[in-house]
Amino acid sequence: MRNFILRTLTGFAYVCLIVFCILMNSYTLLALTVCLTIWAMIEFNSIHRKYARRPFLLLEDTVAILCGISLSVAIFLFVNRLQFWGFAIFFILLCTRMIIAIYSKGQSPLSTLACSLASILYIAVPLALLNWVRAITPHAVLAMFVLIWLNDTGAFLVGSLLGRHKMFPRISPKKSWEGLVGGFAACLSAAIAIYILCPQYFDTFTLTSFIGFGLITAAFATWGDLMESLIKRTAGIKDSGTLLPGHGGILDRIDSLLMVSPIIFAYMIILLEN
Repeated sequence: MRNFILRTLTGFAYVCLIVFCILMNSYTLLALTVCLTIWAMIEFNSIHRKYARRPFLLLEDTVAILCGISLSVAIFLFVNRLQFWGFAIFFILLCTRMIIAIYSKGQSPLSTLACSLASILYIAVPLALLNWVRAITPHAVLAMFVLIWLNDTGAFLVGSLLGRHKMFPRISPKKSWEGLVGGFAACLSAAIAIYILCPQYFDTFTLTSFIGFGLITAAFATWGDLMESLIKRTAGIKDSGTLLPGHGGILDRIDSLLMVSPIIFAYMIILLEN
């Protein structure tokens, strides 16, 4: 009971923080993406250290995290038509990280470099793109989070009650096809309800294209969850971290988002071009 209360309070605080940062202004979302990038990359590097049995590498890990931070700032500056120098800093840091690998005296500098580049691609890029999506319409970012949460909730409830057929037992033994259907149903129902109740916030979309938004979110949220499960199972760990009591680490909370964000960005760019 005590753990349930702690988990509920932590989840409530997390949701309130996310909603506040999205809706307040573009600067608060930038601050959120930077904080999430820092902690998620720390967790990712920690997982790699356990898997590869390598020591903590202050310089390499720090430069990789600075790359992630600079990417969020660069996209924020670009979409708000402020400066372009953010991308210059990002590419300088990226090249610096690769040069460091040349001079590294560690046992596996290439493996460590690959981890750094993977963390930038897997974590920093999707989180940075949230700033671009918000520049198109802030409510699309909020809808993305809400639909991911509802997809997870629907999948958990239906899977717990009716789950019989395992979806990916090799990667995630608890996930079932029944849960997948429940998640899709919750996500699509919510997408239709959101558009009908609040059409003024989604003038970029039609009802059909917003249903597509919901379908894409449900599908890629599932793949994002499975992707992180694959990483943790490969490393032999249960949670990515312990930052959020009762919820694990930051990566455990944003795993679906990391796959949904870039594909929703691509979807919205295609809609705008047409």
